[in-house]
Amino acid sequence: MDEKTEELDRIISIKRKAKDSESIKQILEEQIQKASDIALSIKIAQNWKECVGNRVDLKTAISYLNKKKLYVKTYNNSWAANLTSIKSEIIKKLNEKIAPNIVEDIIFHSAYPLKKKKNVEEKNKKEYQLNKEELSKIEETASKIENDKIKKEFVELMTKDMKYKLEKIDNGGSECPICKCIHEKKGLCIFCKNKFIENRY
Repeated sequence: MDEKTEELDRIISIKRKAKDSESIKQILEEQIQKASDIALSIKIAQNWKECVGNRVDLKTAISYLNKKKLYVKTYNNSWAANLTSIKSEIIKKLNEKIAPNIVEDIIFHSAYPLKKKKNVEEKNKKEYQLNKEELSKIEETASKIENDKIKKEFVELMTKDMKYKLEKIDNGGSECPICKCIHEKKGLCIFCKNKFIENRY
């Protein structure tokens, strides 16, 4: 093998490693963002009633937060329309109550029938635990993070994420095979279905 070939192989190897490293970094950033959104979704759900009042709380349910967009299920289309007209006030209250700029937009969508909400005491009765395989997956992903502080935060967020999914599935939810969010029916969630239809036509 001549020097030019060796040099070319070396350059290709360096570029491949750089690309692999960038892919891992991107995956970790996406996972951290997803786990962070789930943690914030839980916090928003905990403060939702205080921000919107008892009447609205009974007719709505938090779906999830994605890139500062909060998706909320409503009792019917009428409720979705009415709440959309006052969403700027709700966004303001949420950001004041929890932290600045957590929510930039709210998407209300009809999801009748809403499941009856459980009170706080009932929710706290069961403590969801992860099995060895689930914990091993989190540790394996976290092992690629060099910074100890970020690694610790990542493990905590991913653990909360998995426990949140277990609770939702245990209460009749199903995981979307594409975006992995938990929703009420089996198969694709309503947002992935809409994306599929848009791309198809």
